[in-house]
Amino acid sequence: MNYAVWVTSACNLSCTYCYENSSNQKNGETISGQMLEDVRNHLLHNSHNIKNILFHGGEPFLNLDAIQRLTEAVNQANPNVVFNMTTNGVSMTTEALAFLTEYKDIIRLSVSIDGTKDMHDLNRKTSSGTGTYDIVATNSKKLLKIFPDLRARMTLTPTTVYSLASGIRNIASLGFNKIAVSYTP
Repeated sequence: MNYAVWVTSACNLSCTYCYENSSNQKNGETISGQMLEDVRNHLLHNSHNIKNILFHGGEPFLNLDAIQRLTEAVNQANPNVVFNMTTNGVSMTTEALAFLTEYKDIIRLSVSIDGTKDMHDLNRKTSSGTGTYDIVATNSKKLLKIFPDLRARMTLTPTTVYSLASGIRNIASLGFNKIAVSYTP
């Protein structure tokens, strides 16, 4: 059995192609304490049947506490469960990196990085309009030390699709050997 847990709808970016409503991203909702406890209890009750849990959001790492609590509890009940997450790579705090290091054997992580600096910064910006490539590239290098098979998730748009090859070359030069590409019109 697979589960998806939406830990927050908040996000620290304002990507041009995001499917979320950008007005809700900065102050998005976070799973309540009671809901988190209910989800935890449900997962523990069904832990013997669980294969994968996906932590989803906005930016899941904006609610690291929920991710930590659920991962720790479920892992104690069933150490065979795999936890999946995609991050924008901006919120890689010391605490987040320590958590990921501790659970690296049961976490499958992807980082959204859209090719070259120009490609990435065109669409993946802060709410003030600043590009995020530099911080994502820096944090990706930290994450690659923890997860040698870290997956890059590259999104192409009509403006960036023609730079696909240079984008893949750039992501590979950062150390990624797994790159998933998607296209959004």
